Amino acid sequence: MFRPAWISIFKNFYEGYELKGDWYSLFIRSSLEELSEKQAALERVYGVGDYSRWSFDQITRRAFHLLDENRQVVVEAEVVSIGNYYPRSNKWEWSWNDTSLLPDVREQARRLKGLESYTGVPIFGYKNAFEISGEAMAWELAAMAIKYIRALGCYRTPSPCGGLHSFLAINSISKNIRR
Repeated sequence: MFRPAWISIFKNFYEGYELKGDWYSLFIRSSLEELSEKQAALERVYGVGDYSRWSFDQITRRAFHLLDENRQVVVEAEVVSIGNYYPRSNKWEWSWNDTSLLPDVREQARRLKGLESYTGVPIFGYKNAFEISGEAMAWELAAMAIKYIRALGCYRTPSPCGGLHSFLAINSISKNIRR
């Protein structure tokens, strides 16, 4: 579940870098505020957040499904993989660099590298997994990506036992079967 971190951990993480002044702080804050509104709408209209089962077809890149308790598709969406958060090590890896994803999925995520030149912050171009300050920062990274690509919102995949969480930008929803 998305919980905004209004005090930006991200800004503190980059103390010492020459950021684009107050603009950058406003970008983080507005990204989080917009994501909060978008998530509320996705939950209200489509029930995103109500379903812990999901599937993603990397070949089509379009068939992301949320499944009910009977494993029936209740939501079908087109998504862009943003990145992965590893809670045990507090690391983040951008999807465009994740070799476990098919090349087409990584290529689709590559446009997120544009955040580096857009913000002037090198973290958006890091080629390897890097340490972050926790899940709140993972949500900040996802929020800025969502804003940058103008997505409808985000789905964070659930993971048992503190494993990997993938963050997916929801670009469109083509099927909704609310019960």
